[in-house]
Amino acid sequence: MGQPLQGSTIKSDAIISGTKVYSDASWKNNHIPGRSDLQATGIGIFIFIPGDEFDTKIMIQASANSAHSPLVAEALALQFAAKVACRLQLHNVSFLTDNLSLAKMVVSRNIMDNSIAWRCQPQISSFMQDSSSELDAIYHIPRNINSIAHNCAHQVLNSIIEPVFSCTNSAHSPCPSMLSLQDFQVEGFVIHAVLCK
Repeated sequence: MGQPLQGSTIKSDAIISGTKVYSDASWKNNHIPGRSDLQATGIGIFIFIPGDEFDTKIMIQASANSAHSPLVAEALALQFAAKVACRLQLHNVSFLTDNLSLAKMVVSRNIMDNSIAWRCQPQISSFMQDSSSELDAIYHIPRNINSIAHNCAHQVLNSIIEPVFSCTNSAHSPCPSMLSLQDFQVEGFVIHAVLCK
């Protein structure tokens, strides 16, 4: 059986093979440490990379500038997820979001498509630049499958000001993800914590 139709809802992420990047957002978070904004957007990213002997799981807590709406917040999370995947040089990625409208907008791969909300155009355009239209895919998943990214987005409120980088994967010495992300900066985004295991 082949991969499901892009932009569609999949009831289980187990039907998707290869590297998976989950994203979620927490809209209008107050008092995110290290941010001067009155309100910011909490972002959670969870990356699953299958390996021959050991799988790698990376959890990222980040924040972005305040978004106009929950949809724009989700678009910011997806935009940042693509930037992280690009930085980590991940290929054949399945991006997973719990926002069906966003998944349907992105799958067109045409920024001028009338289905793309104009406030989401910058984030979707950035996503398209950082992901491969031929090799990468996007799907909608129910929120209960997106729980790790969801929790990361909401736990940004509990982060300390200085970013925390940690790797507990015994196969990583040194950890390539930590080395790649420690000096990673994207305008408008702040990384608060990265855990690799």
